Amino acid sequence: ALGYPERLAGLMTLSTYLATDDHIDYSTANKEIPILIEHGTHDPVVPVILGQQAQQLLSDKGYDVEYNTYPMAHQVCMPQIQNIGKWLNEVLA
Repeated sequence: ALGYPERLAGLMTLSTYLATDDHIDYSTANKEIPILIEHGTHDPVVPVILGQQAQQLLSDKGYDVEYNTYPMAHQVCMPQIQNIGKWLNEVLA
């Protein structure tokens, strides 16, 4: 999404990390897209620190990043689903 040459509505990421920062040809078309990062604080698959690092890296590059954590493992929870729905309604409105 960050390298895609056409404008997107937004980028939502769940329990992930940014492993390819040095290989992305960042597109100016998506410099202004809202980015949502959601992560579990007890995630044994993708440690929460990796999500925090992605948020910091993107914020440092000037992206509009909303970062949320939840007391859960590598899964989803109802408060997260509610926040995702709210974010989607705002982004797609």
